[in-house]
Amino acid sequence: MINADVVVAYTLCNLKAFYLLFSDKSPKPKIHEYVALEKHNVNKNRKKYFSRLKKDMPELKPYSTDNMKKGVSTLFNINLLADDLVIYIDAIIKSTANSNDSPKSYIPVLVIGTHKITKEQKIELAFIGHVLSKIQKERPSNGIIISADNKTHKIKLNLIYKELELILKSLKRWMNESEPTPPPIILNKNCSICSFKNFCRER
Repeated sequence: MINADVVVAYTLCNLKAFYLLFSDKSPKPKIHEYVALEKHNVNKNRKKYFSRLKKDMPELKPYSTDNMKKGVSTLFNINLLADDLVIYIDAIIKSTANSNDSPKSYIPVLVIGTHKITKEQKIELAFIGHVLSKIQKERPSNGIIISADNKTHKIKLNLIYKELELILKSLKRWMNESEPTPPPIILNKNCSICSFKNFCRER
């Protein structure tokens, strides 16, 4: 299955994405302290965001196909599976009248643990939107990122989808190969906090 971790990893290192995609054939990663801290900050910010949602959105409900069909304005805690793609979504919000999206469609929300929004986080949001489109039959043109300072950032996704499609094409090509070959090691600035860095050194 292709999940957000695999997609984001591909933007940083093809080999890391390969290891995550074929986890049953790969070394067990050791989580770097920085990555663990980042995940901690995401969870901390997610709790604050959900608390705010419950105050500001009285119609807020957990995700279900029935609630989605009813058009509940805001749904949260969403796990979606479509084809060979799987994703967790913090929340989806009904599109507004001043949006380019259909008023019947939903746009995705991604909660992050940093103040600055990175390219990788935008790719993750686009992947969420792509998987969501498999369910609602319409690809959202916008998404929302909630940063660590609790600010709401509207992100245009149409241009990002083009890069995402190239990533998914490469990942699916690996999946269709009977004996996929790991890509070569290419060192970059992400190596210092990569979970697989010790294994790469030994190769």
